[in-house]
Amino acid sequence: MFKILKNRNFILPFAFILGLSFPGLAQYTKSLTIPALALVMTISLSSISTSNMLEWKQLSKPLILGILLNYALLGSLILLLTFILIQEKSLRIGMILVAASPPGVSIMPFSAILSGNMIFSLFATFGAYLAALIIAPAITISLAGAETFPFSGLALNLLYLIILPIVFSRFMRLEKISYFLESGRGTITNWGLFVVIFTVIGINQASFFTDFDNLLRIALIAFLTTFPLFYLLKRIFRSLNIKRSDAITRCCWEPSKIQALQRHWLSVFLMMPLLQYPGLSSVQFTQYI
Repeated sequence: MFKILKNRNFILPFAFILGLSFPGLAQYTKSLTIPALALVMTISLSSISTSNMLEWKQLSKPLILGILLNYALLGSLILLLTFILIQEKSLRIGMILVAASPPGVSIMPFSAILSGNMIFSLFATFGAYLAALIIAPAITISLAGAETFPFSGLALNLLYLIILPIVFSRFMRLEKISYFLESGRGTITNWGLFVVIFTVIGINQASFFTDFDNLLRIALIAFLTTFPLFYLLKRIFRSLNIKRSDAITRCCWEPSKIQALQRHWLSVFLMMPLLQYPGLSSVQFTQYI
């Protein structure tokens, strides 16, 4: 009975179903989403030794690849498909914000779960966030028609979800704390993601039953930027003899790009009700195709 409460294949779909069934409860967990993500990041980063983090010679390659994967590949593809498939203004704005956003920090916990390259995950995510300080406002202002860009939201996300978890993860590597966490690391990560998924699904529950046309359009874009792209990248990585752990981490980028919208643009950047823009409120659906 209790084993199922540690199984992520139960926990994450259960969060989705519970969010659809009891959307009112999500109002009480909104304030917990950023702390939950920060905790998940801290737990994931605790598996990386400080000496590996300080190997600056490894820094440049993942920094550059993180920017290329997030913007040159995924961002460009999302923008192209958005202008081809979506005509409604508010929905198009929502997808432009997806393209402009930095990657979701879920790259880190999912890389850990799938035995990916955690050093690459960390530096690539950090690089994409730094690039977002320039690229995100450029895309948002030029394509979404925004007049200003709130840099404070992006900076706070960088602080709360990357910098502070790095610092606190060093304390979690202390022998006594590390021993305690070893058996519960995966469970804590899964339930942290549960809080995030449940909250976003619950807050946006209405769009799942009233906006089918928009959901299908976003689902198609999500499908095209996830499964075919995953297959293509997998073939390319194999032909280039890229290590499996590195390939896993790079393939985590596609779904995390969609996840970034809920956490960053909705929770911090926009500071508005999620259902104000259909393009924003329905985007969570794309993670569960």
